[in-house]
Amino acid sequence: MLDNVDPELPPLPRGQQIRFYRADLSDLPELEVPPGYSFRCYRPGDEADWAEVLTASFPGDTWTVEKIEKEFTKTEKFRPERICIAEHEGKIAGVAAAWEQGEPEWGYVHWVGVHPEHQGKRLGRLLTLGTLHRFRVEGKRKVYLDTDEPRIPAIATYLSLGFQPDLRLATHREMWERVQAVMAERRRSH
Repeated sequence: MLDNVDPELPPLPRGQQIRFYRADLSDLPELEVPPGYSFRCYRPGDEADWAEVLTASFPGDTWTVEKIEKEFTKTEKFRPERICIAEHEGKIAGVAAAWEQGEPEWGYVHWVGVHPEHQGKRLGRLLTLGTLHRFRVEGKRKVYLDTDEPRIPAIATYLSLGFQPDLRLATHREMWERVQAVMAERRRSH
């Protein structure tokens, strides 16, 4: 995989995050919305549910309407169509952001969060794929994202969607080896 690393990838994340990238958006699968859910973009008034989903999805990180506004909806980069939402019975079940980081060819999947009550329904796949379709519409050719090492189900989803790890740094290669070991163990135990 190291031989395939795109030399134009933006600078690597710090800490315990691994970068994944997809170097081509021309062959995206179609969106498949799970039964009982709907897929849409942001609408004004979504902030409270959005904050609840992110707080539940990322323990230790508290989101509020004010934080959503400060970091997203009231920024220059915000576009309603870049916020992908999975909804269940009128309430947001998951959210993902197709974000602009300033690289002309690259899109950035800012985060994908699915409320724990709705995990295991393939919403993470739906939302991630929604961001990829958005980037393709906007003329982006490539996409990257950063995720935490322990988020194995998310990493499995990204890999299934054609992402590959960016292993330019030795620390990231070490993290990737640990992730692969955990994934192999989970496959053996199922």
